[in-house]
Amino acid sequence: MSKLKDILMIVRHTNQIDKILKDDKYLSNRLEAEIMRNVHSIEKGLSLVHPRKLFGLEKINTMLDQVDRYVKLSCINMNIIHMVVDALKAYLQFHSDEEYLELNYIKDKVSKYIEQFAVSETPVRGGAIYLLSMRR
Repeated sequence: MSKLKDILMIVRHTNQIDKILKDDKYLSNRLEAEIMRNVHSIEKGLSLVHPRKLFGLEKINTMLDQVDRYVKLSCINMNIIHMVVDALKAYLQFHSDEEYLELNYIKDKVSKYIEQFAVSETPVRGGAIYLLSMRR
């Protein structure tokens, strides 16, 4: 009888976990946290005195995949989209002195987000813009 109770408890627990993982709000919160962490990484890289060219490309590509998953959910926070766009625009601005083929994908995504979500062309949220302009 004890084994049966254990099995039932495991099944019940598994069903609860399955519900949580399928819940839009739960997934939305997880993706927001990951996206914000990546945005802050980009901004931190831009705040360095001499950032390495094309730093963080793998992280940026991961973040863009996360944003694509995030915007398909029913409960998104537009501030997250604005933060992403502002940080990526700052990143592209930092690399504007040369043409890098690796950045075309990022440019396309930023343009898509600006159009799709009516994001302002003027950065309003990203801290990286201010730091970049201070360096020049």
